[in-house]
Amino acid sequence: MSDGFSEGINIPRTSAYYREAGKGPSVICLHSVASSCLQWRPLMTCLAESYRVIAIDFYGDGKSPPCRDDCAFSIDDEIALIEPILKGAGPFHLVGHSYGGCVAVKICLSRPDRVASLVLYEPALWGTLVNHWPNDPSAREILALRSETGRLIKSGDTEAAAQRFVDYWAGEGSWRGIPDSKRDAIIAGIVTGDHKWKPSPGPSISPEELNALEIPTLVMTGSETAATMRGLISRLRETVPRWQFVELAGLGHMGPITHAEVVNAHIAAFLKNIRLSF
Repeated sequence: MSDGFSEGINIPRTSAYYREAGKGPSVICLHSVASSCLQWRPLMTCLAESYRVIAIDFYGDGKSPPCRDDCAFSIDDEIALIEPILKGAGPFHLVGHSYGGCVAVKICLSRPDRVASLVLYEPALWGTLVNHWPNDPSAREILALRSETGRLIKSGDTEAAAQRFVDYWAGEGSWRGIPDSKRDAIIAGIVTGDHKWKPSPGPSISPEELNALEIPTLVMTGSETAATMRGLISRLRETVPRWQFVELAGLGHMGPITHAEVVNAHIAAFLKNIRLSF
């Protein structure tokens, strides 16, 4: 393609769609709910001179296959979808935002020998929060958000569900600022996210499992993020002190999209200090 990005278009409909750019060690990028691989275009441009950067669409997002609606969904299904891409990437670095961060952690747990490093921006480890710190106010708040958006979607008011979800994570009034031309895609992504979220808040990864990961890890968070994420990040700081935590002033949960240049600079600096040793 003339813009330097290639697309994984010659793949079966049962496989994930992806875009890639550059050559070198592989960097796999995993997006947030109601987003797609396109959120990583600035990062791909930033890293392409030194890395082969692969950004993947999850089930029901972007150009990947839709979720099956006749069965419960788990993150293991997501990983099975993208496994052919992971196998073709060789040893790789992982970058995940929100839901993509949760998937990235699960990949590390099952394939620690293939992951060189892990970069997380506000990973949505809600199953860990809810199951291991159930009395934390953040746990109760995320369950309330899950319940409310699910109820609205079930009632058919998908736009209200999208507004609630977007305003919670991006700030009050954010939905009003989204052009009408983009709203349908976001609503569809949030309905897909609800389908994935419905069976459970997410995998219950234990503190012991997180501590057992010896992969170099950078966790970024925004100073203006939602209360649930502040609570989760606080628990993670206590639980996995060897992880590198960075708080970015003025950023919220959608920092990799709204402030890509700031976030990408931290990712690039972190990766530069990691040596592949496979």
